[in-house]
Amino acid sequence: MREFVKAVNDHDLAAAAAMTDDPDTAEQALTATFRGMGNATAHLSTLESLRGTLTTHIAWKLPDGNKTETTGTIGRLEDGKVPWSPHIIDSRLQPGGRLVYSRDLDLESPVIDRNRNDIMKWQTVTDVAIALDAPPGDVAALADVLHGIDQTITAESIAAGIAETEQELSASTRDAAAGVPATQASGRYVVITLRPADVDPLRADLDAIASVALPQRGRLLTVDPAVHSPALDGIPEVWRGILAESAGWSVDIDNPGHDDDVRVQAKSPEDVQNIPTTMDLEAQKAAQLAVDSATRPAAIVALTPSKGGVLAVAQNAAASARGPVALNGLYAPGSVFSLVTASAALDNADIGPDDIVGCPAQVTVDGRTVFNPDDLDLGPVTLTQAFAATCLTTLATLTGALPDGALPDTAEALGVGADFDTPGLTTLTGSVPPTEPGAARVEAGIGQGPVAASPFGMAVVAATLANGGDRIAPMLVVGKKATAADPPTTVSKDTANAVRLMMHEAVAMGNASALRDIDGLAGVAGTAEVTDRRAHGWFVGILGDMAFAVFVQGAGSSQPATDVTRVFLDALGATPDDGS
Repeated sequence: MREFVKAVNDHDLAAAAAMTDDPDTAEQALTATFRGMGNATAHLSTLESLRGTLTTHIAWKLPDGNKTETTGTIGRLEDGKVPWSPHIIDSRLQPGGRLVYSRDLDLESPVIDRNRNDIMKWQTVTDVAIALDAPPGDVAALADVLHGIDQTITAESIAAGIAETEQELSASTRDAAAGVPATQASGRYVVITLRPADVDPLRADLDAIASVALPQRGRLLTVDPAVHSPALDGIPEVWRGILAESAGWSVDIDNPGHDDDVRVQAKSPEDVQNIPTTMDLEAQKAAQLAVDSATRPAAIVALTPSKGGVLAVAQNAAASARGPVALNGLYAPGSVFSLVTASAALDNADIGPDDIVGCPAQVTVDGRTVFNPDDLDLGPVTLTQAFAATCLTTLATLTGALPDGALPDTAEALGVGADFDTPGLTTLTGSVPPTEPGAARVEAGIGQGPVAASPFGMAVVAATLANGGDRIAPMLVVGKKATAADPPTTVSKDTANAVRLMMHEAVAMGNASALRDIDGLAGVAGTAEVTDRRAHGWFVGILGDMAFAVFVQGAGSSQPATDVTRVFLDALGATPDDGS
């Protein structure tokens, strides 16, 4: 008996079962219960009562650290074997039954925006799944029913999905044979997942197709189907993690043939009223409206400089086809990288915004010849005037005078190259590799060559400048700020203020003057040349407590980016400058 108890406590279920008079049944029952209990640890002990019977006591330590216990009975050894009975585990357990541990989350907790509007809620969705051996007629019928909801669904696309699922099943079967558990065994291909409002009108037609099944499950979804953002993709994991911190739990006896489980013990979850985020639904809708107005792939990222909160992240369908480009798509920033180059010069090159610099049509610096757009030649002007006019030749000259490491260090201090770990967000900010003096460094200074930035990274640059040079720590879920591996050097407050004034000048009479009627807007517009492709368009701006970046891939000029910016700000109700 002591050996049986020890084997159970060591979780050596096969050895424990072998000591019983029914090893196969005992091993199945013990295995089912331990799996049902989430492989909780158990401590079995036996006690002889005053009436001469043996009782069992199992103290369970659950996967979440909570504890419960079960009691039962155990027969005396006969012929050196333990008489097997499920009552050894619990006296209420019947043959074929098992114990089941469950986490109980407060699934009614919504995800809200900063104005306490519901963004996401737990909802029931329906998977439209078709059998892998469905006849061609059923495939065609399903395509006809679903084509009105999603025009990409055709008989051919369903057939391709079935074939891919069959290949995955075949591979998982081979893996299982090699000792790796199979990951798929449904025998069905899920064509689409629908909300109730979408599936209900189709239910009768779908039910009429013999090889189609409509299983339901819960999912955290946006309350408004029209609201979608790469920033929301990671929210379900964070939401579930927060709920788990206040989760309840239960242990039940699941007996076959009985509709109701027998409750062993339970603790109700603590009430979690909501999961607050920094997002703003109105800003998100405005950003989505703006990017949808673009004919080429476009993205917007908006942040609050004062707290680092993510206000909105939007991209149009053309951009989404390339992935979450707003958060981690890396592109040449081109002339909007002047925000970094000018900051580096102000902090490291003994120059001020009102100092006179040259802006010739072309200049050769460290072996690299740089041309201004449209042969722009302003002659001697202030640094602010050169910045506002997108004098690439000025930026190239400033870059050549920078000390080693100044450009990448300044970029990281502003946000490009920073490696943020933000709960709920997967982001890349960009890269500004250190370069030796020469053509590569000059190219970096004008946002070309080895330099790359994401729309998110450029939004962080604007937010950091608006925050007085202190790099923001991005945040999506309130109270869960980003962390970064290395603390950055900081851009001085004087430099940040000077660059912001230069951005105002660029809107007033420079490269972003198309937006000069928007009161209080500071920003810089620009293009990024790409070899053998149309130039990208950018606008990076600050308006009140909002810093944002607009990106249009292959725009050909900065105008599409400023057009998208106008739609965004108009939708937000930005006030036109009355000229006073």
